[in-house]
Amino acid sequence: MYKKQLSSIEISFYSLLKNNSNFDFVLFPEKIENEVGYFPLLESGNLLGKDKKYYVLAMQAIAKFHHFIKTQPLPFVEIDEDYYARSLKNTLDYAVDQNVELPTKQINELQDSFKLIGDKFQLIHDDFLPQNVVVDHDEVKIIDWEDMKYGFAEHDIGRFLGDLDAKNPQWDKKYYPQQWHDSLIDTYVQNRQRLDPSYDVDIGKQQILLGEMWNYLGPIEMCLNRGEINSNWFLANIKALENS
Repeated sequence: MYKKQLSSIEISFYSLLKNNSNFDFVLFPEKIENEVGYFPLLESGNLLGKDKKYYVLAMQAIAKFHHFIKTQPLPFVEIDEDYYARSLKNTLDYAVDQNVELPTKQINELQDSFKLIGDKFQLIHDDFLPQNVVVDHDEVKIIDWEDMKYGFAEHDIGRFLGDLDAKNPQWDKKYYPQQWHDSLIDTYVQNRQRLDPSYDVDIGKQQILLGEMWNYLGPIEMCLNRGEINSNWFLANIKALENS
């Protein structure tokens, strides 16, 4: 068992969902005392280095989460509908201030993405990575919900599939073989459509690719804000955005 300090949002989240069988893929604390959660320690570890079948299970689990969370009352999470627009504007302003040229094609696509995202805001994990999915025998459990916020659901998948290895920030997948990329996208959108026949698979795929681009923009914005424009982390994310 391991202990973790919880925010009030996490406590509300766990309390709301703990008895709901639709969220059996969330790793719930066995108890919460004085804002500390006591979680079972699963010996199998996270997805890193695991077989593809567990990555498929992770896609199925997050698809199920995105579908069912939409029906839950969530007064404990503030909706910030300007998040994406503000992030892009800040990035552009920082780039002008530091005389940094950003890839025009991808920036234009991100600006246009507001039309596709529209009002499709819902609760997302926002740190959905292979490191935050642990294996429990033949099941998976998603952990570390402290960064959850409102966004478009496919942003989580873009984060999972597009993340760079911070310890070796080159355009080289360290979390999963690159050849799994498209089939994992298919797994996610097909499961969303299975749960909701009105879900548009083609639009879902477009939004996942946008999610990858937003995933790269986050570190770019952070590095520009800090003046770290010569860092490997900044350059790797610029390269990834250019290639997206």
